[in-house]
Formats: sequence, C-alpha cells, structure tokens
Amino acid sequence: IKVAAVSNSCNYFDSHGDVSISGSWNRTAKNTKDGLHLQEHQMRFDKLISDNVSFTVENKTWKELGYNYEGSTDCLVMYSQVEKETNPFMFDRYVKGKVKNHSSGLRYVNIEMAVNNNAEWAKEEKAVWDKYYPMIVNKEDVDQVGFFYPVLEQKIIENSAVLKGSNPATPTISVEPAD
Repeated sequence: IKVAAVSNSCNYFDSHGDVSISGSWNRTAKNTKDGLHLQEHQMRFDKLISDNVSFTVENKTWKELGYNYEGSTDCLVMYSQVEKETNPFMFDRYVKGKVKNHSSGLRYVNIEMAVNNNAEWAKEEKAVWDKYYPMIVNKEDVDQVGFFYPVLEQKIIENSAVLKGSNPATPTISVEPAD
C-alpha cells in the first residue's frame, strides 16, 4: 500500500512545549534520502513499517487536519511504500483506517525559548514570545504554561505511527493500493 501521512504540523503548541515554525522542515524534507516509517518510535527490525519513505512540506488547512482553526499550516508529509510482510500488524492497522496519529523522531537544529514575562531577566525571551505567539493556533494551551519553544529548524530522523502524538494534528491522509 501507499501511505501518506502528516508527520508534523506547524504553529501548534504540542505536549512537549514545542511549536514548529513554518520553514523549519524545508531543508530536511529536501535532503532526507533514507527516511524510516516506524511503529511507535521503536528503532527495531520488527517495528519497521517501511524504509521506502520520502518527505515533503505541504500546506494544509486546519480543517483538512480535523481542526476548526482558521487558515492553514505547513506540514511535514510522509509518503511511505508499505509491504505487508515487513510489518503485518501495522499494514492491517493502516488498511482498516486505525492509524490516526503520527510523530516525528527528530533532532533540533535551531530552537529558541519564548516566555510571557515582562521582567528584565526575560527581555530576550519575551521578544521571542511576541514574535511567534501570534502564529500559534491553540493559544489557550500555551497561555496556561506561559512559555514555549519555537523550533526554527529541525531534522527528521524517522516518522512513527503512534496512538497519540505530541502534536495531534498528524493524521493519515490516504492509504491506497500500490501499483
């Protein structure tokens, strides 16, 4: 089968406190030639779903991702050729439409800290907050903690099928028969 899935979406405050900024995936999507599609971030032969994977950055509306936010966002999208014999369990999960979330195994290349605090010690972090906060779609979540980490560049290591992603705006887009 051919699986298309969102690995990560930008401008969403995730459960790790990260906010991927638009453009942060551009270089890695272009340069990654040995992508992996794994089951639950387990780098093991029996958890491999596919090693025939490519990545692109695509703009999707929040409604396409299943959310009622206005506008659109840049997404790291994975295209994976999945063979049944590699991981029969996950092949079946995709065929039955049971994979709802994905997660990027990544390395930070450029990350900052944003803090909603007007104290002198937080002057630089408040400037980062003011710059990137307006882009975040789930402001009520970030408002509760008062800080976040804008990720300006990141490198994809692998994409995984997971039960619940740190960033839940990561659906399976399509599952189609392979030629």
